[in-house]
Amino acid sequence: MAVTIQIKRGTKAGLPALAPGEYGLATDTGELFVGGNSGNIQVATLSSDGKIPEGLLPEMDYDPAGSAAAVQTNLTSHVNNKNNPHGVTAAQVGAYTKEESLAAATAGLYGLGSDAVPDDVFNDIYSRLIMIAQDKARLIVTVKDASGARTDQRERRRNRIRG
Repeated sequence: MAVTIQIKRGTKAGLPALAPGEYGLATDTGELFVGGNSGNIQVATLSSDGKIPEGLLPEMDYDPAGSAAAVQTNLTSHVNNKNNPHGVTAAQVGAYTKEESLAAATAGLYGLGSDAVPDDVFNDIYSRLIMIAQDKARLIVTVKDASGARTDQRERRRNRIRG
């Protein structure tokens, strides 16, 4: 059994007020309308260039060209903020704090005295990573199991670390 759906129609000027949710077709312009609480609302259709016509777009109450620049400026500023703007803790990411990572044994691994502070360890690690990145040093990775026995040793150059 076929179902027929009828849409109110007429010229654009003569199209009656549509009930909310009711469709209407302007036969002279081919425009489609739907009834809203405050009157007929034109349904946006694409023009021949595949875009919604300017007259059907909502009014822009901001400067779109300036907004993109402002958003980019704020984003760049946020990305460059290295002072932990979100307050992320070491525990949240499963890392040791500076204090936890500096034990007497850790300081000794880096040739630092027992009076070393956590920043000394991190500065030493950072300078070594810079040397590796500049191909001035090699990185030796030693993996130990829970008992402390060495299970694997690999030497990797900078270009293999990134992968």
